Amino acid sequence: MFTAALFAAWALAMCVVGVALGLRPVVSTLWTAWQTRHWIPVEVTVIEQAMPDPDDPPLPLATYRYSVDGRSYVADRIGVAPLAYDGFDHWHADWTQRLQRAQQDGFTLPGWADPRAPHRAVLDRQLRIKPLLWRGVIALVLLSLAGMAYRALGPAWRGDDWTRQRGVWGFAGLWIGITAPMAGFWFLQEPGLPGLAFALVFWGGAFVLILGSRHGRVHAG
Repeated sequence: MFTAALFAAWALAMCVVGVALGLRPVVSTLWTAWQTRHWIPVEVTVIEQAMPDPDDPPLPLATYRYSVDGRSYVADRIGVAPLAYDGFDHWHADWTQRLQRAQQDGFTLPGWADPRAPHRAVLDRQLRIKPLLWRGVIALVLLSLAGMAYRALGPAWRGDDWTRQRGVWGFAGLWIGITAPMAGFWFLQEPGLPGLAFALVFWGGAFVLILGSRHGRVHAG
């Protein structure tokens, strides 16, 4: 019973996290990029530029003004993807510097606005493939793990002898093999306390899975 409840909770948690961290951002990015194909070009004036802490990763945070059909609008979206630092390239640093120079020197930047909803605008409508693929991998891995956890519910619920719970042990092993390097990569990107906590959640989860598999066994006969 303990093992079955553990794997049911794990399957649900992996579904939620996989959708939130992987599938939803990928779908949102692709949908926004598709929509911006027909947006109209506008000239953008940066009116406020956030100055991030030098010790923090660069994030292009700014508000800008533009006009559509003689009416002025203000927006703050830079790219088609949700704004978060990923460290795959120099996109964040380049846009941070570009926005700072535009505000300091007073020149305009090209942008695109939605003609049907002019309050929506974006400065960069190009897809960044590496972070998009990375989020796709996160979604695939976590949703696959959720599926394996769901399949492991059968033997876990019946309380089969642990030597026959190949689904349980296979899932635990796959979890360790996949999430350990993922957690390590995350910690290298975010070396502070949040990154460490994220890594410990994944590594601790592997330990709990193995402990739950052994706890849930019953001997045949």
